[in-house]
Amino acid sequence: LGGLLFVGVNCNIVSLLHLIGKDYSQGVAVVWIISTGSLVNMFGGANNAIIMYSARYWVAAVVALLMVALTFALNMVLIPRFGLEGAAVSTAVSWGGYTCVRFWLVHKKFGFQPYNFNTVKTFFIITF
Repeated sequence: LGGLLFVGVNCNIVSLLHLIGKDYSQGVAVVWIISTGSLVNMFGGANNAIIMYSARYWVAAVVALLMVALTFALNMVLIPRFGLEGAAVSTAVSWGGYTCVRFWLVHKKFGFQPYNFNTVKTFFIITF
């Protein structure tokens, strides 16, 4: 469902932004970057719930604080140089890092592996 939403939004974003006005045309790249970060975050699945409802719930809070710090640092570096796109990249990178850390924690501490060949097939379907 997240992949369908990703494709639907990105295929129609130019038309949607033209309805709002020409001033928002630079938002196409921003929407693409943010939606890619959201899609990566969706690939994390239930990792956050697994961590939050375990005895290691405090780790989720620490990781979330690290994500906030990373977002802030990246914003300070990227926004002056790239503007709105820099903020989008900062957010997407933070979400990707957050997803990777959650995956690593769930795999290392609980022995779960949420990805298999169906994940690869889904990725290719979304791509094409």
